[in-house]
Amino acid sequence: MGSLSVMSEAAIAGKIPARHSRKAGMPLLLLTVSLVAGSVHGLSFGAGPRAAALQFIGFVILAAIVFWLRARREWASALLCCAAFWLASDAFGLRWIAAALLARDSLGIALGGLVYCMLIVGIAGLSILCLWAATVLCAPVRNDALCCALLSSALLLGELMREALLPSFPWLAVGYAHIDSPLASLLPLVGVQGVSWVAQFAALLLGALSVSLAVTRTLQISTAVWLAVVALGAATASWIVPPLTHEAGSLRVAVMQTAIPAKDKFRASLFGRHLREIGDFAQSHDAQLVVAPETAVPTTLRALTPAQEEFLEHDVSPSRALLFGAFAEDSAGEVYNSAVLLQRVTGAAAGVQRTVYIKQHLAPIGEYAPPGFGWIAALLDIPMSNLRSTRDTPHNFQVFGITIIPSVCQDLLYGDDLRTTTAAPRVLINLSNVVFFASPLARTQFLSIARARALEQQIPLLIAANGGPTAFIDAQGAIERELPPDTPGALEVTLHPRAGTTVYARYGDSLLYWVMALAALLSLARAVLPTLWHRAAQ
Repeated sequence: MGSLSVMSEAAIAGKIPARHSRKAGMPLLLLTVSLVAGSVHGLSFGAGPRAAALQFIGFVILAAIVFWLRARREWASALLCCAAFWLASDAFGLRWIAAALLARDSLGIALGGLVYCMLIVGIAGLSILCLWAATVLCAPVRNDALCCALLSSALLLGELMREALLPSFPWLAVGYAHIDSPLASLLPLVGVQGVSWVAQFAALLLGALSVSLAVTRTLQISTAVWLAVVALGAATASWIVPPLTHEAGSLRVAVMQTAIPAKDKFRASLFGRHLREIGDFAQSHDAQLVVAPETAVPTTLRALTPAQEEFLEHDVSPSRALLFGAFAEDSAGEVYNSAVLLQRVTGAAAGVQRTVYIKQHLAPIGEYAPPGFGWIAALLDIPMSNLRSTRDTPHNFQVFGITIIPSVCQDLLYGDDLRTTTAAPRVLINLSNVVFFASPLARTQFLSIARARALEQQIPLLIAANGGPTAFIDAQGAIERELPPDTPGALEVTLHPRAGTTVYARYGDSLLYWVMALAALLSLARAVLPTLWHRAAQ
């Protein structure tokens, strides 16, 4: 296997005439193709059943270009093509942000366009550099399959590094594009990042194999075998991976979609009306748990008057709990965007127990200002845009013997943080408010993210959002119920929490990190050991 791979690598370098690669039109052609492939890749996010095919096609084209240029050692062209691909992909994938920034009542076309370009460069930069650097570093590696594993690992490393520099924006993980593909069956085992790795690995294998077949007319056996293994695994995953959780009890839930315009959300004169709407909703629904969206109570808990606190507690009974979004304090006295649970518990002061979950991941610009972007939040006059992340450990809620795994908006993007191995029946509930982003694409992508979270732990998930998406997603990742967007409404469902633990819920992304480390070590060994052996022999 290895000898054929070595032969094909050398053959590619020899079979591509140098004059062809130096033609003035060749770099421009490759750059154009990379832009088109990146655009297709970006369009895959939120594209429904076509998403997986679009993502795979776009990435295979990039993989073929990368392996072509790697064989020719044309590193500058490789960097340009990687940049063209990822900039186009992120620009098209996050175009709903552009629509919000370029709106007349926002930053306008000129300033909004500048800010969006800066954001896309910041998001795509590490993906570009990591893929290009890995392409250069794996040049001595003659096994293309091993090189593909290293490149896929490098892209995920780029996402981890970006999270350290620009927190709370892992929105376009490749795995989300495969929520309706056979690879989705792997989510209970390896999670979204694991599916991303597998999808990229398969696309890179096909790209490398296509370059070898097109140029040298030789088949790289090891690459073909690994591609067949991935294809067979994807095709049979739904049969091989059994249900790892089971139904355990039920919970009647009523979810409130408030549909309050962004301009009215924090208007002090409307605060009393917001509270009354929550109270009227709770009293008019026969549910064990009433859920209102993020910042449904648009103030801090310590700012509530005794009468307002009593009004909210009046909505709670021994058979009904209330979960809503508000701003609460952590142990250090700092104020944070939070989810608040009120329930009547024997022995609690006044009979009502208050439990708070503090949002762990803040939205860039909306809740915190990345370095150099503070002026944008000030210009847009966004309330509560100077928050910080808390150091308090998040806690799950316990309601009627059921564990609720809460999250607020961006927290839903972090499956590794939401997993739990408790033996109690579990359900995921997310409180959101994406009303600032009017594009339906933002909601479609958010639903794909939510479906992935449900599948990773094989438990049902509820989203309570101000203007949508307000939806119920079952343990198989299917959207069972959804309210029309931007209209007040009620979503009444009977949840069936599930007990049991998936592989991903138990181990999270740690299994993937071991695979990435192994790929790096094997690549290093294949690149360095032959040289050392040759020197020792001399």
